[in-house]
Amino acid sequence: MHPDRPLQAIIRTTSLHGGNYGGVLQAYALQTAVRSLGIEAATDESTPIASRQHALAQLAQRAVSRIGGPPLTDGAALRKVHAALDPFVASKLRTVSLYRLGSQPVPARLDGVGQYIVGSDQVWRPNPWLDSLCLDFLGDDPAPRRVAYGVSFGVDTLEEGERGRLEARGPLIRRFAAVSVREESGVQLCQDLWGVRAQWVIDPVLLLPADHYLDLIGAEERAGTGLLTYVLDDSAAKGALIAEAAARLDLPVMVAAPPEVRSARDYRAEPQRWQRPSMETWLSGFTRAEFVVTDSFHGVVLSLLFGKQFLAIGNVDRGLTRFESLLGRVGLRSRLICEGDPLPDLGEPIAWDGVRAAIADQRATSWDFLSRSLDVDGASRFRS
Repeated sequence: MHPDRPLQAIIRTTSLHGGNYGGVLQAYALQTAVRSLGIEAATDESTPIASRQHALAQLAQRAVSRIGGPPLTDGAALRKVHAALDPFVASKLRTVSLYRLGSQPVPARLDGVGQYIVGSDQVWRPNPWLDSLCLDFLGDDPAPRRVAYGVSFGVDTLEEGERGRLEARGPLIRRFAAVSVREESGVQLCQDLWGVRAQWVIDPVLLLPADHYLDLIGAEERAGTGLLTYVLDDSAAKGALIAEAAARLDLPVMVAAPPEVRSARDYRAEPQRWQRPSMETWLSGFTRAEFVVTDSFHGVVLSLLFGKQFLAIGNVDRGLTRFESLLGRVGLRSRLICEGDPLPDLGEPIAWDGVRAAIADQRATSWDFLSRSLDVDGASRFRS
């Protein structure tokens, strides 16, 4: 990174400080991809203040972080465990804070920036910061180039209130020079909501080759094997399914990351139980695994990237369409089950040559979209 160089592009995405491994990894991958095209880019790590209550919470968070010591509130406990990803963000991403304690960016932070990129992940799933993620702060200025890469609505069917909120952002979206979506259903949603033609692209994590992430892990311990579990929404049913899978495969269970801490009291009672690994350690779990069971979209992405046998448990509340879209692309729709479904044949081999060929094709068209949308002539070192 070259933090002294003038910024040419700013990326708006999901939070970098919410403890979301997949969210932070896709933010890293997108910035890395953009920078590989010769564009000096930074990712915004701030959010606009959505309400007075939000502003007070932000002030309280800053005060608590300065005081240190054991967390006294449930929110402080969450921030304590989420901080495990902060060193990765600080060392691997160039960041900028567009917002302070207000609903509009600091004007000086926008000076000289000619391109703004939104994505990836569920940035266009209705949320309190939707306007900012549609780049409302650029107003009617036609000069900045606006690009959406691999954005997600999270679902393929919108409730009436959600549809209305999104439809109202049509004037903002139609100012974008190019729009791409992570799920196939998003192509039709963009057309129905705004009359905008969108391209279907792969998640940013898949823009980079597996070797890049192995280099990122570096000296992390990669020995050992087992059944790796990465579960975002734990339940007794999922626990039983994992136990049955481990018994069938005769593999020990490895946990990629502990569940979210439930309260400050729980954290103070057993702080080590809730301690989360670094990004590098989390990634190394996937490289060591013989089999992966996950309800995480990015858990599936990494299983594909590292060529691991896997089973995806569809997360209905978080949205199934992203699983279905990705796995349908590579011919592995049968690897997706929902909670309560019986286990499929876990020994069925995956035709990895076909999977890798499908990913390579999609990677090429996605790189074409990114370089064309950003009006770049040169090629990235990651393009094969």
